[in-house]
Amino acid sequence: GPGVVLKDFLLLELLGNGGMAKVFLARQLSLDRLVALKVLRMDCKEEDFVARFLQEARSMASLNHPNVVQIYAVDFADGFYFLAMEYVKGTTLLRQLLERKCFSEKETLQIGLRLAEVLGMAWRERQLLHSDIKPENILVDSSGRLKLADFGLATRGSHKADGTMIYGTPQYLAPELLLGAPRTIQSDIYSLGVMMFQLLTGKYLFDGKDPEAVAEMHLKERVALSERLWGTPVSPAMKALLSGMLAKRPSQRMPDYPTLILDIQSVIKGRMPSFHVADNADEPIRSDTLSPLEPVQVEKSHDLAGFRVPYGWAVVLLVLSAVVLLIVWIAGKSKVTQTPPAETESVVEENPSELESFSEQPAEEVPPPTPVVETPPSTPPPPQPQPVVEEPSSPPPVMEMQVSAEEQMRRTAQIRLEILQKSNELDFVGAIACLPLNEQGIQGEFLNWLENWKKVLEQAEKFYRMFRDSQKEFEDAPVIVLGSKQKWNVKEISFDKMRVTLRGDARDLDLRTMFPPQYSGLVAMAIKKGLFPEEEKLQLEYCFWVSRGANLEQIAKLLGKREPRVELEEFLVAEIPHLTGDAYLAVMLPYLKKLDAVARKEAKQYLERVSPNAVQAHQAEWEALK
Repeated sequence: GPGVVLKDFLLLELLGNGGMAKVFLARQLSLDRLVALKVLRMDCKEEDFVARFLQEARSMASLNHPNVVQIYAVDFADGFYFLAMEYVKGTTLLRQLLERKCFSEKETLQIGLRLAEVLGMAWRERQLLHSDIKPENILVDSSGRLKLADFGLATRGSHKADGTMIYGTPQYLAPELLLGAPRTIQSDIYSLGVMMFQLLTGKYLFDGKDPEAVAEMHLKERVALSERLWGTPVSPAMKALLSGMLAKRPSQRMPDYPTLILDIQSVIKGRMPSFHVADNADEPIRSDTLSPLEPVQVEKSHDLAGFRVPYGWAVVLLVLSAVVLLIVWIAGKSKVTQTPPAETESVVEENPSELESFSEQPAEEVPPPTPVVETPPSTPPPPQPQPVVEEPSSPPPVMEMQVSAEEQMRRTAQIRLEILQKSNELDFVGAIACLPLNEQGIQGEFLNWLENWKKVLEQAEKFYRMFRDSQKEFEDAPVIVLGSKQKWNVKEISFDKMRVTLRGDARDLDLRTMFPPQYSGLVAMAIKKGLFPEEEKLQLEYCFWVSRGANLEQIAKLLGKREPRVELEEFLVAEIPHLTGDAYLAVMLPYLKKLDAVARKEAKQYLERVSPNAVQAHQAEWEALK
C-alpha cells in the first residue's frame, strides 16, 4: 500500500484496483518523477501468465508513440511483479462515456481511426496485439489526446468448460477465441468494432450477468445492426463499416489495419467503405461442426410475385421461364419466316453476332442491319420506312471521360493535401493510408500515380524510422547548432525528439523541425554504421523532404543533375510542381518564434533560399518574425 518502496519506486496512493493488478501513483526516486505503478496480485503468479507479462511488457517498452502509454520498467521485488509506466493526468474513455451517455458518429470514427493507426503501428513494427481493447484501457490526457494502455497485457478471464484459460473481457471477446483459435489482428479489429458500437449507443454489443454466457453470445447471437442502432441514428456507411469489423468469422472480417484505416477515412468523408461484407457474415457459429469458423452456405430466398421462394427453387423457376420464352420466340420466328412472298411486310433477318456486339458497347451507335425483303419479281418493292434510332439515355462516352478526368484532378489534389499534412506530423504510415489503393474501379494512370506515392512514402518512413528506432547507433552523432559554428552530440532519440548535449548543456530537438543540414551529421553516421547503403542516401532524403513539401525548389534543381539517378526521379520531378510548402511552414513557423534572434535569422535565410514559394505564400506571417 501507500508508503511502501518497491526498489526505486515509492507508492503514494491507490489509483485503481482491477482483477489482475492494483495501480498506484508512485514516485521514481532516482529520476524524481511521478509514474503509474501496476503491481500484480499475489494470486496472479501462474508461470505461463508471468512469462507472458514480462515478455510483452518488455516488447511494449520498445514502442514510442504519442498515443501509447510509455513503459519505463518491469521488475520483481519483495514477491511482487510490477510495471512502471507513464502517469497520465486526466480521465478514461469509459468515464467520458458514462458522463456523456454516447458519442456522435463523427467522434466515434475519429477515435476509431486514431486507435486503428496505433494498433497498426504496433503490429507492423513489433508484431504486438493488444488483446484487451475497451474504453477502460484508453486514457484521455488533459489536452484530449488518447493514450492506449495495457498494450499486449491480457487480463485474466474465464475458464472454458474444458479447463482452458480465456484471456480478455467477455463483452469484447472475438468469437474465434472461444473456440481455441489463436489471437490475430482480426481479433483486435473485432474488439475495436465492439467498442465503437458501445461509444455510439452507450450499450454493450452483448451483455449479461454471467461472463461465460456473455462470451457465448458472440458465437450464437446475431449482431443487431440497423440504420438506427438501438435508437441511435447512424449512416448506412457506418453500419457497413461496423458490419465488416464485427463479422463472426475472421475470414469474413476486415483483413488488416490498412484496409480498416482506409475505410474509416472513407466513412468520415461520407463515402461507403470499400470492404465487401458477405451476406452470411453474421451467421451464428456452431461449435459442434467440424469446421465452425468456415463460412456457411446460407440458403437465400427471393421474392417472386409477392411470395417468398427459396433460392434453389427460384433458380429452377427462372430457368423454366426462360425455356418457355425461348420456345415461344422460336415458334413466332418460324411463323414469320413462312409468310408467303406476296406479303408486302418485310421480314428482317436478325444477325446475332451484331446484336451481341451492340450489347457489349451500348454507347456506340451502330446502324441497324439492312432489311432483306422477299417480293415477287413483277411487283415493285414498296417504299421502306426509315428506321428510327432511339437517342441513348446516358451521356456520350466523351462527356463521361471529361467528368472522370475532372474528378481525378480534384481527388489527386485532395490526396496530396492529406499526404502533406500527415507527413509533416512524421506519420508516413497514416499518409499511406490516405491512398485509396483498395478502392474498386481504380486503374490506369491514376493507379500508377497512387502506387508511386506509396513507394515515396515508404522510403520516407524508412528514413525517419532509422533515426527514431536506432538510439544507440546515433550516440555522439554531430548536429549543427543554428546560429553558431558549433555542433551538438546526440544523447538519445525518442519518438519525435532528440536529446542533444553541448558542453554539459542538454536540450531537445524536434525531428519535425530539424533542417536538412542538421540531419546531415546523422545521415553520415547512419551510412558509417551500415544502417543503409550510401547509394540509397539521395533516394531516402529526397522522398522524405518531398513528401513533406519541403525544400522543393532545391530538390527540383538537383534532380537529373546528379549521378547515380534515384529510382523515383521522374515521378518526383513531375510531382514537385503540384506540391506546396504550406503544411511544412505550418510546422516551422511556431518553431521559429521560439528561437533566439541569431538562430531565427539563420533559419529564415535558409528557408528563403530553399523554399521561396512557400515563404512568399506566407509573407505576412514571415515578416512578423523579426
